[in-house]
Amino acid sequence: MRLTRLLLAASLALGSAACASRPAYEVPITVNDLTTAHVVNTNTFPVTVYLTQAGMRYRLGVVESLSASLFTVPPQLMVGRREYRLLASPLGPHPTFLSETFMLQPGQNAAWRVQESNSHTQLISLVSVQ
Repeated sequence: MRLTRLLLAASLALGSAACASRPAYEVPITVNDLTTAHVVNTNTFPVTVYLTQAGMRYRLGVVESLSASLFTVPPQLMVGRREYRLLASPLGPHPTFLSETFMLQPGQNAAWRVQESNSHTQLISLVSVQ
């Protein structure tokens, strides 16, 4: 009985400590700090969009053929070095599209148009969202 109480108290203490802890990479944000990527896909096939930074790829989502999508950039990617590229990886035997390098700050929107030829991909604008 006494051992059971001791184990119960220990598990409650550990459980509440685990719930109270917060990962070190968590960044407090406000609505004005939300960073987005607007991708227009003018191809006849869907593409998976990634944000690349220092050789690492972070999946943002899929843009269907002949459509556009707006993605929210995870806040933890907005710390440290802020040079990025967008990468669109199509399904099937199509070439991968890669944007030029750009700087992105919290609260900005990156707009990118992906067209049939890699030479025609175009970073349209970087706009601060107010």
